[in-house]
Amino acid sequence: MAETGSDAASVTVGEQRHSKAAQWVCIAIGLLLTLHAVRSYGYWHKGTHDHSVYWMAGERMAAGDADLYDPPRDDANMVGAFIYPPVFASVFAPLTFLPRQTGYAIWAVFQVVFIAAGALLLLRVPGARSWRVALWTLLALLWPLMANISAGQINTLIALLCIAGWLQLEKGHDLRAGALFALGAHIKVLPVVLLAMLVAQRRYKAAAAL
Repeated sequence: MAETGSDAASVTVGEQRHSKAAQWVCIAIGLLLTLHAVRSYGYWHKGTHDHSVYWMAGERMAAGDADLYDPPRDDANMVGAFIYPPVFASVFAPLTFLPRQTGYAIWAVFQVVFIAAGALLLLRVPGARSWRVALWTLLALLWPLMANISAGQINTLIALLCIAGWLQLEKGHDLRAGALFALGAHIKVLPVVLLAMLVAQRRYKAAAAL
């Protein structure tokens, strides 16, 4: 039986309502993550977490210290030695020219910005252009995102770069995609695992750029 015009209009209105509801829930989750970032910043100065390691590495890079990967030398970092590529230390170094708590505050803001930018980019990826997709993604990753913010980790930036690379792949810009994946890999080597996928899909330009 053919669908009538009124039925089609009803479905469209229903979809719009669902999309609008998903959009508001995404915004609510964003506010929750923002509040969690503020809370996390409040106790960062009381202990040491991953951001303490990044700060130590940034200071050493800014000072031209050749011992980037040496163990910590003071109580400001009780987590351990820096283990990421030196590019990340260079990226983080400018924050270390600020007072520590100011730099930490900016890093907390960046955490939320990376998540928001990743969600907005996801909405531009063909096949994922739906607030409901963004909502389910945020819900699935809510606990890992909160844990990432709590420890001041870098994974939100890596996820942002990978989503940006995915978007470029979908647009057919393989070299740009590979460059974004490569940037992520120079910060944290995890995106290197995408190399096998790119080769399997015969996206050789992207693989070469990575």
